[in-house]
Amino acid sequence: MISLNYSFFVQLAIFLFLVVILHQFLFKPILKIWEKREELTEGSLKKTEQLKQELEELSQKLEEKLGQAKEQAKARQEKLKQELLNQQEEMVKKARSETSEMIAELRERIALEYQQALKEAKEQAERLGEEIAEKILGKA
Repeated sequence: MISLNYSFFVQLAIFLFLVVILHQFLFKPILKIWEKREELTEGSLKKTEQLKQELEELSQKLEEKLGQAKEQAKARQEKLKQELLNQQEEMVKKARSETSEMIAELRERIALEYQQALKEAKEQAERLGEEIAEKILGKA
């Protein structure tokens, strides 16, 4: 048995929408075409030929403009692509220079810390040596 749910109403709405759209964009133009055919049978063949020529001219102009627009879009796309590549290269260079600077700073810090640790180790070694000597010799 057929059950009614929301999909039926959605389909009904789509059907009514298509009927309205088809009436506007399909049936009205078809009726106009039939009227033009009647004009042809009444002897207005020249008029339709003239309209055909105008339509062809307009379509050629449209195709030319479309070709120009495509070329402009391609050129613009290439330009944007190149700009993005340049920006990417700049960002990579900047990141490399920043990391190089950071590495240099870290190396300096490590060297300083190494020197400090070495100095502290020497001082501790001397103190330990003195303490060991005091304990072994029993004198200060």
